[in-house]
Amino acid sequence: MKKWMKACMVTGLSCMIVGAVLYGAGYVFGGKTYVRTADLNHFGTSGASEQTASSILPKTQVDDYRNLDIHLDMLDLNVVRSEDDHFYISYEAQSKNGKPAVTYSVENDTLTVNERETKGHYVNIDVDFLADLLNRKEERQQKNLITLYVPERTKINHVKIDGDMSDIRLSSMTVTSGSLQTYSGDVVIDDCDIRHFGLKTDMGDVEIERSNLDTCSFSSGSGDFDFTGITWKENTEIISDMGAVDIEGTPEVLTKLAIQVTTDMGDIDVSERLNGKVMENETDNLQTFEQKVEKATGSLTIETNSGDISVDCD
Repeated sequence: MKKWMKACMVTGLSCMIVGAVLYGAGYVFGGKTYVRTADLNHFGTSGASEQTASSILPKTQVDDYRNLDIHLDMLDLNVVRSEDDHFYISYEAQSKNGKPAVTYSVENDTLTVNERETKGHYVNIDVDFLADLLNRKEERQQKNLITLYVPERTKINHVKIDGDMSDIRLSSMTVTSGSLQTYSGDVVIDDCDIRHFGLKTDMGDVEIERSNLDTCSFSSGSGDFDFTGITWKENTEIISDMGAVDIEGTPEVLTKLAIQVTTDMGDIDVSERLNGKVMENETDNLQTFEQKVEKATGSLTIETNSGDISVDCD
């Protein structure tokens, strides 16, 4: 065995042993309790559980509104169907120094929701992989969540949602226009009717199912797109850099669309039921697919750099 390989193996084994010893020492001397209760994501605090309290708002009725303006950092957002004809809001999150984690108001027919900024510097330390060991799984699911309750068949005229690491879920909504932007948070849209809408994410994954999309645009850096059971109207554009794009629908819908698919370094996989053929330019490492339809019900344009593209209607 070469000397440098032997040295690397010895060094790696030594690091593993030291890590195991430190882990055991931390566990024995109370590290589990500290990590479970401390707010590790902010500097400038002692991390003690006494300084971190829950800011809880039970389900509370708010005035009717037709517009949403939401700005979040870490808190997750769920928009769900109300059980009656009234609008509600609820949340549970970590507060600092006794101040509510969320501010909200209804003015000029607009619900504005803001996540309160906290003092100190922020850095994301993700210990979710230790959730079971730290008994944090249930806590993680319940906290850091804002829920909006919107009555059925209510048309929201305009939506603006900005989130950094927030996971966002929209269910049973009718939206006339709007935008949604996240950095690393995931987005789920289910059973919605959305028009003139733009969605942009950097690293977050996007899953949309059982929805009507009319004149929408979607863009991503490395996050994946997954569309299932979509009715496409007018023009929809999906652009991804490294993320994959997967579309699954019925022949009745997809065969009536004008479809243009392009990828620089990814692969294209389309159903045989679609009218077209995947073309490949080996010189430029470019793959394309086009389906031309007379009197198309809409158009779908998909472009990626290195992400794979799949369109399935089998």
